[in-house]
Amino acid sequence: VLHDADRTKSTHKHADWASKGVCMGSMIFHASRGDWRIFLRKADYIFISCASYTFVRGIQPPEDGKHSWIEKIRRSRIFSGMNHTMTIFEPLITSFVNILVIQVSLVERMLSTNPAVAAATAAAAASC
Repeated sequence: VLHDADRTKSTHKHADWASKGVCMGSMIFHASRGDWRIFLRKADYIFISCASYTFVRGIQPPEDGKHSWIEKIRRSRIFSGMNHTMTIFEPLITSFVNILVIQVSLVERMLSTNPAVAAATAAAAASC
């Protein structure tokens, strides 16, 4: 079990590597020519999908220790396995699902911690 400081440090390290991976994949794709370009486009999408999953895993659990339905999905092995498997075949859909999970998780946390901003949070979430 990691302490909060260790978990935060680990999360930042993984997010840093995810960002570097996306940058490298993008640079290689945009510098490519010819037959390699099709393959490297798919690789670039896979880098983005893997980075979005890293950010999903990086969301810290709530302070009160209560895990909502989205937290349980986000932390499940089934979600992890499906995410890794689908990334190979459909990286854009996987990225969409990851970003959706991040948004729902953050909106849910915002509504549970500060009900006074519920209307503004709901409007912001609907616009995404």
